[in-house]
Amino acid sequence: LTALPTQLFAGCKALVRVDCSGMEALEAFGSDVFAGCTALEEVSFGPAGLPNVHTIGAGFGRGSGLVAIDFTSFTNLRTIGSHFLAACARLQRAEMDGLAALERVDGGAFTGSSP
Repeated sequence: LTALPTQLFAGCKALVRVDCSGMEALEAFGSDVFAGCTALEEVSFGPAGLPNVHTIGAGFGRGSGLVAIDFTSFTNLRTIGSHFLAACARLQRAEMDGLAALERVDGGAFTGSSP
């Protein structure tokens, strides 16, 4: 599996945690993968992280219940789509240090999210 499809879990109201450990071959998250997952608090990427991911599609976690998320292992991330964590009212922390390959963050990435 090299990409999670668009809207894979979108609207899953009972989804609380997702563990992506062991998905080191993953290269991309489609748009709106976790959009509208209002109970979703955590997406973890395991100790090895996801160093091959180069794209996070628009609306990745838009309107989800995410509280914190850590993207520091995404060392090859180049593109973050629009509204990727928009309207995440409970978001307290998004770790994004060390994203040296990042070239583009489309508009509205954190619109309507907590500081």
